[in-house]
Order: sequence, then C-alpha cells, then structure tokens
Amino acid sequence: MQTVFMEEPHSETDEDFTPLQAADLYAWHLHRDYVETQLGREHKDSVWDALKGLRTYPPLVLNENDLRSMARWDYLEKILSGTKP
Repeated sequence: MQTVFMEEPHSETDEDFTPLQAADLYAWHLHRDYVETQLGREHKDSVWDALKGLRTYPPLVLNENDLRSMARWDYLEKILSGTKP
C-alpha cells in the first residue's frame, strides 16, 4: 500500500491540475444527485449521465452498503492493490 502514497501531499489548483477538476465536477454532480433524490426529484444533466456511464471500479455511484463495506480496511487494501474484493 505504501507505493500508492509515495508522493508528499502538495497543493494544486483546479485551474492547473485536471484530475482535481474532474474530482470537483464529479463531487458536485454526486451531491446534486443526492439532494435531488432526497427531494423526490431526478437530477437530469447530460454531464451526470456521462459520468454515471463510465466503467470504473469502485463504481462511481455508491450506495450505503457500498460505503459501509469500503469502511473496512481489508476491503480498502484490496481496492488499492487493484484486486476486486
């Protein structure tokens, strides 16, 4: 697991660091989807539809059970090592 975290933390702005732009974009849409769902509405947006269609692991849209499972360190270590639990 140490190889995943080899670099020292450093500060970046999302103007210069595209992975941060992507994380901000995803976080905003995930939050908007959660709020809309709580209000009984659907979050309709073409960008959100595209983000949900990406094939990644762990899945982009996590439910409560996914989060509870991921809170276990053994599960997290398997994800970081690239092995599906």
